Amino acid sequence: MKSGNSIRLLCVAGLLLAANGCSQGPSEESSATAELNLHPTTFEQAELSLKQIDELQKIDPARAQTALTTIQASLNELNHLVARLEPEPGHFVSFYESEPGLIGISETGPAEGTRLVTSDAVRQLSATELFQRLAHGVEPPESLVRAQAREVTAHLSELPKDNDSSIGKNVACSVSNQHPLTADGVASVEQPLTSGDGPWWSANVCYKSGDFRGCFPNWGGGGFASASAKTSFFQVAPFSGDFVSVRFQYEGATRFTDAVFPGSWSGWWWHSDSFWDCCGICACGTKDYNRRSHRWDILNAAGDGFHWTHAFKWSCGDTFSCDQSP
Repeated sequence: MKSGNSIRLLCVAGLLLAANGCSQGPSEESSATAELNLHPTTFEQAELSLKQIDELQKIDPARAQTALTTIQASLNELNHLVARLEPEPGHFVSFYESEPGLIGISETGPAEGTRLVTSDAVRQLSATELFQRLAHGVEPPESLVRAQAREVTAHLSELPKDNDSSIGKNVACSVSNQHPLTADGVASVEQPLTSGDGPWWSANVCYKSGDFRGCFPNWGGGGFASASAKTSFFQVAPFSGDFVSVRFQYEGATRFTDAVFPGSWSGWWWHSDSFWDCCGICACGTKDYNRRSHRWDILNAAGDGFHWTHAFKWSCGDTFSCDQSP
């Protein structure tokens, strides 16, 4: 690692990843959380545990935080975390391989901070190249290198497989189970990004293009967005209450779930499997993504205030254009 920079590479396999780095070992479970399953082995178990921790947060925040710290190691394993780095203090970029050849990228940092994973970076750089740029030249871990190699070869064919081209499949929906929060509905403790930043969120963060998009400042109670798409983009910034859970499902199966806390601004980018459109000669062909079902959910959000936005793309003609943030 180069000296003099603030990059911190974080441990991935077998160790607990706490909110601000790696702990030396798992925390002891308190009596209040001992009945919780803090080492889930399935997404279903993890979602139940996060729901229980959300309920505990309202009566014993300290014990709930201990439970969240403990469960994080299992969430990292379930989410197939392959690399994480901290380019700036409190600012994390994570790489996930939800299944062989499918790499998703997550960025979490202070709500008032600058986004580091830009549209141009995602379009122009591979996962390993993006890691190196953010780490100022530090070599990516072998786990990410292997995932990148699988992305190059996995799910590639000369013709689209079930590319979901029928017009009827374009139908998508976005639903929230509550109306936007009013002043009376906002919890008492607010963070740097507040309910008053709704107009700013709409103007500066919400996606402005894409085949299906939504912009939801000052929201509460949870919500979801889904579409048959090639790529999807999702951002959320809780500003009051405790934490919310974000879940991503691909082809109806959960591929990612994690907690996002007030004061943080988190964003994700995910793509479908890919194929080569060879036009008879692959040397002149282009690589494109298949149309697959993408769904994003905000869960455990009762009483919480947050801003969120989503976008899905399916009319883009190749991976280069599909990867460009809308």
